[in-house]
Amino acid sequence: MNIRFLLGFLLVFLLWPGAQMPRTQEISTCVPVKTLINTVAAGTDIPVGASLTDVLPVNAFACNRTLWNKGGAPIRCMSKGQGQPSATKGLLLGAGEQILFGTEGREAWWCIRATGVDSLVVTIEGLP
Repeated sequence: MNIRFLLGFLLVFLLWPGAQMPRTQEISTCVPVKTLINTVAAGTDIPVGASLTDVLPVNAFACNRTLWNKGGAPIRCMSKGQGQPSATKGLLLGAGEQILFGTEGREAWWCIRATGVDSLVVTIEGLP
C-alpha cells in the first residue's frame, strides 16, 4: 500500500468526530471533614461480650472507618451482610489492634469476644 494513503487514512480517522481516543475518567475521592466516634454507643466505648454486639451502623457516606479493639482480649468481627462472627469465625482483632476501612467499609459491622474475656471497641468514622 502507498504510505501516503495510510497517512491520509490515519489523519481522517483522528479528525473524524467521535473517533477520538477514549478519555480517562476522573476518580472522585471522598475527603473526610467531620468525625463521628462510637455512633452506636452515643460516643462511649462499646463493650463486646459473649453475645453479638453492633459496632458500626450502615453509613453510605463514610469516607473511612476505623474499628479498634481497645480492650485487653481478642474479638472477632464481620460485616452483617457476610454473616455472624463467632469465637472462631470473622476478622480477628487482638488486644490493641485496629483496622482502617475505606469506602468499602460502609456496611454495618458487629463483633463478639473470641475468648472468655470481654473487651471494648472504639469506632471512628470520617464523613465528607
